Amino acid sequence: LEFRRVLFRSFTMSFPFDPNAGLVLVEAQVFSSSEDAMVLLALDTGANVSVISQQVLTSIGYDLLSANDYRPVLTANGVVNVPLITLDKFSALGQHKSDFSVLCHSLPATAGIDGVIGLDFLRNHVLTLDFTTGKLTLV
Repeated sequence: LEFRRVLFRSFTMSFPFDPNAGLVLVEAQVFSSSEDAMVLLALDTGANVSVISQQVLTSIGYDLLSANDYRPVLTANGVVNVPLITLDKFSALGQHKSDFSVLCHSLPATAGIDGVIGLDFLRNHVLTLDFTTGKLTLV
């Protein structure tokens, strides 16, 4: 049993974050069948579904006009229906997901982020945010 604990710990990866910043930021990679893009996402445990900006998704080849599924999203301007797009692959925090669905919504340029990583990505994992050391771990 002790061997398993040691082995498990050796594969645990931690990622730095700024504990004094307004947002916990996460670098991620979004893949289409032909291209990929690095994105900067805010960790948002209040978001049920992850969101990636329209600009990023169209730049790597996703056709937002062919979306079959739309979801209502509450914004500062009221409720809008946004496309739900299935990504070929999505990677963040040492985790990789194929056929991962995200909402596609434009974000204000002043936000400084490309979207949010929500509960749909975090479920079935153990998330640890250590604000004393500025380390984030997702196992």
